[in-house]
Order: sequence, then structure tokens, then C-alpha cells
Amino acid sequence: MGEILIRRGDNAWQEPPRWAYDDESDLQQLLARHPPLIPGVTSEATTRTEFNTDVGPADIVVVEANGDLTIVECKLAKNPQVRREILGQLIDYAGRLWQMDIHEFEKRWMAGNRPALFGDSWFGNADFRDLVAANLVRGRFRLVLAVDEINLDLKRMVEYANVITTAETSLIAVEYIRFQYDDVEVLTPRTYGQDIADAKESRLKRSKNIWTSVDYRNWLKDNEPGSEAVFDELSERLHNLAIVFEGGPGIRRPRAHSVSRRRTELRDHLHCGQHSEGWSN
Repeated sequence: MGEILIRRGDNAWQEPPRWAYDDESDLQQLLARHPPLIPGVTSEATTRTEFNTDVGPADIVVVEANGDLTIVECKLAKNPQVRREILGQLIDYAGRLWQMDIHEFEKRWMAGNRPALFGDSWFGNADFRDLVAANLVRGRFRLVLAVDEINLDLKRMVEYANVITTAETSLIAVEYIRFQYDDVEVLTPRTYGQDIADAKESRLKRSKNIWTSVDYRNWLKDNEPGSEAVFDELSERLHNLAIVFEGGPGIRRPRAHSVSRRRTELRDHLHCGQHSEGWSN
């Protein structure tokens, strides 16, 4: 029995007939145009369909305003891959995005004359860029299996994958059921694995509070007024060298001391011209 019931006049309540998707691209375009239908995604998110990876295009990649990344793979029950291959395919895409350089990520995002992800001015979007870059480095992704029917095998795979993966990555399956009643069509998403994913994300947030470049700049403004210009100059040089400012766990909260020493600390935390560990609270 479904969650949608209808009746005509005094007749008995009954479930309306399901309406099948023509193909997987129907489901893909539906989610790309309405991102909030994807668990954990807001209306402010930006979506990219057919994001090219080295093993083929991911159906949908979603970037939130806070830098969160979601990868979505769409499959219909009639596709034999929905039982086993869909999970391996999704993890393969995530593995290709893991540690991808932020400039390469943006290049692939813009392929096919798509709009730039970070806008024309890098400095105006520095924090957003850093957050996306940090999530790519850590492999911090939300993985979503979008299907028209969830079977028992898929439920077990989702549960097991969430148990064996780190808190950085969560896996959710969503059943997007379409009902047709006369000329009205109804969509009812049913999510599986959301509670497990939420618990993992909650543990991750409690375990560390990461400082971004904007957090650190604001701290300088409050505690060492006038030193922001030095930090801005250093940030620009890091950007020109393709070095990403990344906050990291386990590094002490910055204390009041000289700007020159603070610049030395930042330089000491650079990782071979790839990314730098910042400061955590």
C-alpha cells in the first residue's frame, strides 16, 4: 500500500496507478531542475548534469552554497544495474572526484559552455571555493541513489555502505514514485538511509569545527586590527600558486601574536603547493 490514496464520490479509497518514467533521463532532469527533491539539498544549490569523470559522466553533481557536494546516480528498476552495479558506479564516480584539483573540477563543471561555478572574481568567492576544494580533498560527499523502486537488496547495500564508510561520506537511496490520477500527476519521494546518514553527519560536526579563510580573517579583524591586508596579500599569493586554504582538525585556536609569526605558521602548514592546513576552533 502506498502513501497516496484517492476515491471518487462514496467509493472506497484506493491507490492510484503508478506512472512509469520513459527512461532514466526523465528522472535525471527532474532532479536537476528541482534540487530540493534530493535529500540534504536546498534551493540555493547549483546542479550539473553529466559531469565528466575519468570513468564516465556522473548523472548529477550538486554544489551547495556552503561547499557541500552531492553526487546522484539515477537508475530505473527495469535496468539490471539497479541491483548491484549502481552502488559500485556511484562510488567509482566519488573516487574520481576525491582529491580532484579545484581548478580541474571547475574546468569540468564548465565543459560544454556551462556557467562558471565561482564567478568572475575569485576573491569575492574565496571562502566558497576553499570549502568546495576542502571537500574534494577529504572526499566528503553525499551519495544519492535515485530510483523509481527500492528493493530489499538495495536497502541492505545502503545500510552496509553507511556502516563501513567514514563519517565524511554518507549514502542515501530515494524512491521517486509517480502516480497518475486523471490529468493530475503526483510525485512522492521515499527516502531510505537518511537517519543513518544524519547520524554520521552529526558525529562529524561534533568532532571538529573547521576554520575557513574567512573565519581566520574575521578573527584577525577582531583581535589584530589592520593585519587583514597582510592576510589578503598572502591569500592572493596562495591562489596564484593554486594552493587551497583548508581548515583542518587538531590544530590549536590562533592566539594573539605577531603577524609575521602568523604568516610563518601558515607557510609551515602548506602541503607541497597543493593545499594548506588552516586553524580549527
